[in-house]
Amino acid sequence: MVQTREAIGFAAVLVGVAALTAVNHHPNTGRRTERERAAVEAAASHFTHQQIADAWMQTKLGDGRALGDIKDSFPLPPWQVREDGAGIVFTFLGHGTTCVDFRSEPNRNIVTAHHC
Repeated sequence: MVQTREAIGFAAVLVGVAALTAVNHHPNTGRRTERERAAVEAAASHFTHQQIADAWMQTKLGDGRALGDIKDSFPLPPWQVREDGAGIVFTFLGHGTTCVDFRSEPNRNIVTAHHC
């Protein structure tokens, strides 16, 4: 189980690094928010809601390692993680005053960008 999680985390980190590199080296900065959103969406696709929910529960029980591993696999710095109804919402800091939210729900994932 630990090896599988580590492999998934490593793959997510590689995707995140590649996406962040693309975001930071693209000549058109007017579309940076969309590139950051897409990079978070790519990293988010490597996790199931069950993995995220399990990590969230472990954090609530005092062990934040699994959730920390998930947060660290994203290409943007994490700002906060919170529970919102049936969803778990990760907020990442984008450029300037932009934030990118990844909302994991039992039946879908949503990634949006907004002003912080």
